[in-house]
Amino acid sequence: MASWLDIAVDFGVASLVGVAFNTVAKKLFPSDTIKGDPRWVYYLSIFAQTCIFPPLAFMSWREQGYTVANWFVSPWADLPGIFWTRMYMASLWGYWAKDMLVLSDPLIVVHHIA
Repeated sequence: MASWLDIAVDFGVASLVGVAFNTVAKKLFPSDTIKGDPRWVYYLSIFAQTCIFPPLAFMSWREQGYTVANWFVSPWADLPGIFWTRMYMASLWGYWAKDMLVLSDPLIVVHHIA
């Protein structure tokens, strides 16, 4: 079973991975803007929301016994014992962290925090 320190490390690593994704995407994809934000931000969002989050969400759901009730109401205190749920939550955190550094609209920041 993972400790709270392990969870903190997961979230820290996820934040660094999010920043690394920004750095790579900034070099590989066009930097013209859409609504004030670089086009590559949208490419990363599409990638994360189609290729990263669905498999992690499925594995987390599977880990909870395929029951929606268990998946939605798992208490935070149970987090150290459920690997895929930790990975799903850490990836969401990293996704939000990467956006905090590049998005120009303050409402998007509020959206991520709220």
